[in-house]
Amino acid sequence: MTPGQPPPKSRKTVTQPRGRTLLQTPMTTPLRPRKRNPRGKILIGTLCCAGVLGLAITFGANWLPSGGVTGVIASNSNYGPPLPKVWPLPFNMTHLVEPLQQDLINLSKLPKLETGIFFVDLDTGDYLTVREDEAFSAASTIKLPVLIALFDQVDRGNVRLDEPLVLSEANRGDGSGYLQYKPIGTKLTVYETADLMIVDSDNSATNMIIERLGGKEVLNEQFRVWNLRQTQIREPLPDLTGQNTISPRDLSLLMGRLEKGLLLSPRSRDRALEILYRTKTRTLLPSGLGPGSHIAHKTGDIRTSLGNAGIIDLANGKRYILSVLVRRPPNDRRANQLIRDISQRVYLNRRGLPFTANTPKALEKRT
Repeated sequence: MTPGQPPPKSRKTVTQPRGRTLLQTPMTTPLRPRKRNPRGKILIGTLCCAGVLGLAITFGANWLPSGGVTGVIASNSNYGPPLPKVWPLPFNMTHLVEPLQQDLINLSKLPKLETGIFFVDLDTGDYLTVREDEAFSAASTIKLPVLIALFDQVDRGNVRLDEPLVLSEANRGDGSGYLQYKPIGTKLTVYETADLMIVDSDNSATNMIIERLGGKEVLNEQFRVWNLRQTQIREPLPDLTGQNTISPRDLSLLMGRLEKGLLLSPRSRDRALEILYRTKTRTLLPSGLGPGSHIAHKTGDIRTSLGNAGIIDLANGKRYILSVLVRRPPNDRRANQLIRDISQRVYLNRRGLPFTANTPKALEKRT
């Protein structure tokens, strides 16, 4: 060391552990323990993070939290993949049955009646349409999309079939159904209420279900997600002025998606169909069917509009969807007979039977 130079700094050394040959290494800073970070753990951690992020994106984008008493409609089901942004048809439409279409057009040429029709054979893809995308007053056919929206929420866990609903002045509805005569505060389960909504077409029950699902705005958003172009709830039931709307196309798409299991879990699909098979009013489409036929359907009837849509099974094994809506002068009974006649012509066509002057007229059936 020369004069004027500072003394050298002491250097720390690391001594080899027993059993190892480690050279003494000069260090200018204290040693820190080595962090173990093997590549395998990095990869596993990265994959786990990516998986959690993917699940968060997938479910977060499509799930909405429950809205408590009112519930919330979401655009995805928890039992299957996300709903598509562009809906494919739930059935094939491969062959326009022009002779039958023209027959029904001619049959529908009645003064002051305006008729919309959608028919599709689920086995062959045969189809016909007449004013299928036109908005008609829905009357009680609006209860079909409400029923499907309800079971969709049951599938998500937002609604329980055994939870109670309460009749109130706000949800009491005149017209069809006996709930309107029950005391305020009457309680029914969700399933009992849904059953009355369809089987008895109870208007109070319908309003109770709509209220439970969050109201008309929430349901209308769900209908938009389902690409139902003309389906909208504007008024509570009974909606005697016909403000609520739907189309033959929308009704048939709903029936087709229900039949294919595209909107509901298998269990909810079966429950919804079982309710629809028990619809009590059988004076329209069912009256045009022959022995051995079965129909899951919903009717609608107000002064200026009449309709019926259903999934129909014939004794020969054929299955088809038929939706008919008729705009009419107040309580014009020609609309009732027209729907029966349309149903009969389609039935005979699917059975391979001709319609002649000697074919018995489709008469009103009540059982």
